[in-house]
Amino acid sequence: MRRDRFQVNVAVPTDLNDAGLLYKPGNAVQLEGELDCVVVEQRERGGVESATVQRLRAEWQERESASDEEYSAYLRQLRRLSDAPRWRVLAGHIEAVGEAEAIT
Repeated sequence: MRRDRFQVNVAVPTDLNDAGLLYKPGNAVQLEGELDCVVVEQRERGGVESATVQRLRAEWQERESASDEEYSAYLRQLRRLSDAPRWRVLAGHIEAVGEAEAIT
């Protein structure tokens, strides 16, 4: 059986049994859960949109008219530039591997 190691963000319910196993550095655990994707709005420091997004919005506002197809293309481009997917695992079960100890 092939075993790979990955570093991923994990969301753990606070009332999940054995959640304390995740808090001790060096612990090896086997985790079962669900892969989840959260879309995060990308902004520069201070909550300001990037210059590219600002320029795209300004160009769109200057238009006199546009077809539904052009508007859809604009929204897709805006979403591509301003949103980013972040993957995480929603933990449902945690099991100690080897000498792992929980922190309570």
